[in-house]
Amino acid sequence: MLDPILTAVAYAVAYAVAFAGAHQLLTYLLFSMFMDLLTGLAAAAKERKINSSIATNGWIVKTAVLLAVCFAWGIEPLVDSRLGDIPLGETVTLGFIASESISVIENLGRAGVRFPRWFVNVFEKLKSDAGVADQDQTKA
Repeated sequence: MLDPILTAVAYAVAYAVAFAGAHQLLTYLLFSMFMDLLTGLAAAAKERKINSSIATNGWIVKTAVLLAVCFAWGIEPLVDSRLGDIPLGETVTLGFIASESISVIENLGRAGVRFPRWFVNVFEKLKSDAGVADQDQTKA
């Protein structure tokens, strides 16, 4: 079931890297996604809630995110030619990097990592200001 999806993602990422100049940001996004998956797995293991269907859903969501990012990079030249110099690919990619980073911090907390109170307060403020919704269904 996942083979066609993974193939599509591989082509989309290859396009974005080769033609749209997205290499560095995609590297950061993929690293953030990988860390989210690992920290989500650690949190689920600590809570004794490892569930393969939840993990599969997480992979599907991350695949959709990569497709959205690659789409943004792919249409950026069209947007630029019509609306001026708008860094659509960079903006979308950075938004998803921020989302993945928030999820990593949440997962680390669920896994038992303790953060200073000031950090938790700043994190909660950023999360509420950004309007980030809880996405427990994407956790491993």
